Amino acid sequence: MAFDSTTAITAIAIIAFVSGGFLIISGRQFHAAPTAAIWGLSNLFLALGIPLLLGGGRYELGFLCLLTNAALAWGSLARFENRRVPPAILIATGLIWIALTLVPETSIAYGIKAAVFLVMGAGLLLGAGLELWRGRAEKLSSRWPLMGLLVTNAVAAFGAAIAVAPMLGEPTIPGGGWLWPTYLVAMVFLVGTAMFLVSLIKERAIREQETLAATDALTGLPNRGSFMRSASRALDMAVAAKQPVAVALFDLDRFKAINDTHGHRTGDLVLQRFAEIARRGLRTADFLARIGGEEFAAVLPGASAELAVAVVNRVRTQFAESGMAIDRVPIRTTVSCGLAVVEPGGAATTIDTALSRADGALYAAKAAGRDRVSLAAGATATPAPIVRIA
Repeated sequence: MAFDSTTAITAIAIIAFVSGGFLIISGRQFHAAPTAAIWGLSNLFLALGIPLLLGGGRYELGFLCLLTNAALAWGSLARFENRRVPPAILIATGLIWIALTLVPETSIAYGIKAAVFLVMGAGLLLGAGLELWRGRAEKLSSRWPLMGLLVTNAVAAFGAAIAVAPMLGEPTIPGGGWLWPTYLVAMVFLVGTAMFLVSLIKERAIREQETLAATDALTGLPNRGSFMRSASRALDMAVAAKQPVAVALFDLDRFKAINDTHGHRTGDLVLQRFAEIARRGLRTADFLARIGGEEFAAVLPGASAELAVAVVNRVRTQFAESGMAIDRVPIRTTVSCGLAVVEPGGAATTIDTALSRADGALYAAKAAGRDRVSLAAGATATPAPIVRIA
């Protein structure tokens, strides 16, 4: 039985309509709803454009709807990646198609016009795929099959352009089965992209929730739970590599007095200031977290007692010298720190034990007058002057 192009194209229109509605409805469930809604709208333009081609209407409008479909698909993924489609590309595409529609078939055959349309549509799809490629640093597994579908459909469109270019005369839907690969790819594309786009949005939503659950909202630092997991891994790795690891516990001095005197908003600013300074002052390999109230903790992989003292002293000094003022009233900001160092070959320890030792050292620093670093028992080093350490 001969392959019926009209039936295949009608099926594509139905799939486009259903998938478009599915995406618009599904997008309402997620923070990235505009991404799904824009892509869903693009499929509805496809569903609208096909009847214009089949129903004897103006093929120019039908093809324009199909171009809009590809442009919106690109816009959807650009929105997902917090970018936008270059307006010049969209304007140029529209102007080229409008110009072609004004030229009679006696000058430019319908097949050439259709081929130009297919090439432009393929280019827009490749632009959408490029958005996914540019955002590849965000590890989302659904990115790759979605990109593959975009590229495959674009290649199929290029192939269709070659096939229709020789057509002459009045606009017609090609008969026979020689375009069946293009139709099949289009059907798979519509179903597959709807599935993988929703999956892509879900992946990001889940990752954002995981990040929120592991992050302190005020400072943007990891929270206590995240610190305990990361510090425990760092401790295990240091033991396995027979390297030292230091655990630092910071506590902002007289923080309650700052809150009581200047208000909690000022207290929040002080916490944010310390988080910023500590991030800069610690080494790249170090892991810093806010573990509650005015307490912060850091794990310093590979740091001996001397090195750890030098690093946290840098943070302590920079915080004391940062100079905050509220309504031109200076606020003295200092921090005390307790350090515990787990030496290679020493007794087995856990992150809870290391933190307990650091807490004892912090208590000693507070008792000795604050604004200083204290080492837990078992480490041999004295507080060193600030040094430059990468």
